[in-house]
Amino acid sequence: MKAIKELSPQVGTAAACRSLGVPRATLYRHRQSKPAEPATTLPGTRLRVRPPRALSDQERQRVLDVLHSEPFADKAPAEVYAGLLDQGQYLCSIRTMYRILDERQEVRERRDQLRHPTYHKPQLVATAPNQVWSWDITKLLGPAKWTYFRAIQLTPPTTTGSMVGMEEFYPRTILELEDQFATEDACREYLMRLRWPKGFVCPRCGHQGGWSATRGLVICQGCRYQASVTAGTIFQDTHKPLRLWFRAIWQVTSQKNGASALNVQQVLGLGSYLTAWTWLHKLRRAMVRPGRDCLGGRVEVDETYVGGESEGKGRSTDKALVVIAVEEDGLGMGRIRMARIADATRDSLHRFIQASIQPGSSIHTDGNPSYTGLEAIGYAHEATVLLGRGKDAATELLPRVHRIAALLKRWLLGTHQGAVHPTYLDYYLDEYTFRFNRRTSRSRGKLFYRLLQQAAQVEPVPYRSILADAAKTDDHNM
Repeated sequence: MKAIKELSPQVGTAAACRSLGVPRATLYRHRQSKPAEPATTLPGTRLRVRPPRALSDQERQRVLDVLHSEPFADKAPAEVYAGLLDQGQYLCSIRTMYRILDERQEVRERRDQLRHPTYHKPQLVATAPNQVWSWDITKLLGPAKWTYFRAIQLTPPTTTGSMVGMEEFYPRTILELEDQFATEDACREYLMRLRWPKGFVCPRCGHQGGWSATRGLVICQGCRYQASVTAGTIFQDTHKPLRLWFRAIWQVTSQKNGASALNVQQVLGLGSYLTAWTWLHKLRRAMVRPGRDCLGGRVEVDETYVGGESEGKGRSTDKALVVIAVEEDGLGMGRIRMARIADATRDSLHRFIQASIQPGSSIHTDGNPSYTGLEAIGYAHEATVLLGRGKDAATELLPRVHRIAALLKRWLLGTHQGAVHPTYLDYYLDEYTFRFNRRTSRSRGKLFYRLLQQAAQVEPVPYRSILADAAKTDDHNM
């Protein structure tokens, strides 16, 4: 400290402390500290008589040496006192230890304090374009009051544009849904963010950029085309408010077993059962993401019959034939794929496998001869003959497929009361696949977000188109 005092008038206090490696705060504390003043008596008071059992100077020094010893240097007097008692030693009371330390101004923090390292301001030197980027985090107003989007903005130094990554934003409870989508404008704004995450793009000329107009329209800056956020989606030409659509999607995705058309009609107060039935079929079209990844690894494949009342045993012709593929994930199950096929011929089964499973995967089936020839189209095939192994052999050797088949039939009988026409069965299979593959989602609101996100990208599906698709005999999604 003496060297700093001598050097400060010449170079300044900050420079002197920096050159000697001493923080300025330490210098200021040293200046403010006062030497211990001798004890004096106030007027009218008596001089305190030294107790007869007071510690001598040698004993006080011994206590101080113990407090400074290695085992107790970083401990409080109470801990030192307890440690000495454990060793069978008693030097003095805790209060006496504090008095001895106070005489040497050691009653505060006795441990060595870490000093902050010298901060060196980083210097980023770019020798070529796109080597150094700047970034910032900001909040954007959400569709409802007190809701925000958190956005990360990355800006390259050589361009004037920027890239913004938007976090997924969705309601997690029914109360959040009611607060965030209380108005039609809030629903339209949210749908616009899902459809054009990087800003409005004109569906006619492809120009990016526009401004809002009345009736929820957006005018293109390039061709002046008036675009609607619902045009070109499953919400096109709807006469119901988007608030009702959003609540229908929440009703479908928030429940583990889904919702039937009658349930949606009763909950939303729709006047027609046909309206609820059409809405659900439109949403089922959006449950299949375009370009979704195929199954991979080791996959179980088998077929089952769904629906139809029949008497006796065996395969009946009044039921729909469904082929199921399930990824093996250890002892559990991964993703699934299902489709209704016209028959169990080699052509139908091979086309389903090629459309649903990545080449090079291992296919595990029963001894059905229709599965032969998979090696020729790029798959490893393991066939397990079930004949002669007992009635429970199928569920033991192909447990995952049969578990999915049982869960599917229970869902159709429970949620939809078995009232599923075979011509529309494909879309019910899509809904079950959508739910099962997202069964591990922590929030049901994530399913709401995914379905609404895909609904904004799906082409319009009018009622007549739904009836026309059901009349087709081609295999669905294959």
